[in-house]
Amino acid sequence: MAEPAPFKIGAEIVASDDFRGEIDKVVVEGEEGVLTHLVVTPRHASGLPRLVPAAMVEWTAADGARLRGGTADFEALPPAHGVEFVVNPDRNRADIVVGQESRVQASDGAAGWFRGVIVGPDGRELTHILVDRHRVISRTTHAVPVEDVTAVDNEITVDLPKSEVRHPRSAPETENNN
Repeated sequence: MAEPAPFKIGAEIVASDDFRGEIDKVVVEGEEGVLTHLVVTPRHASGLPRLVPAAMVEWTAADGARLRGGTADFEALPPAHGVEFVVNPDRNRADIVVGQESRVQASDGAAGWFRGVIVGPDGRELTHILVDRHRVISRTTHAVPVEDVTAVDNEITVDLPKSEVRHPRSAPETENNN
């Protein structure tokens, strides 16, 4: 992965055998701030959401999110229906699961709703969180530097006023991934 990758809630993820799914949630290792998994729901009606390791997903500007492998690989992954936390077996503790129902609180009040993350060129390290002002997914997604995130619990707290969340100092492009 040679460029930052925006993994937006609701974005399509595809595989080589025409598998299509949608990113529902992201799983973040809280202490180190790295993306560990994506919760992906298949677009066909019969499939369950699955917990997809970040290492199985690649991102390119041309293709967006792509699953390494195909439908059989996806269906072999553990189900993620109703997942609220994930126990990381390497660290024997829970990682943070964040979905679009998570509110973003600024230092001066409610700033919007979580919509995804941007990871760096290494494919794991979080650089930004994506925030929409409205609960309904809109075309106005703002990228907030992860350094400004102070807490992630039932909601995400950032150490910025609402005006800076809605108009951040510098933000990577996030348009072409939905």
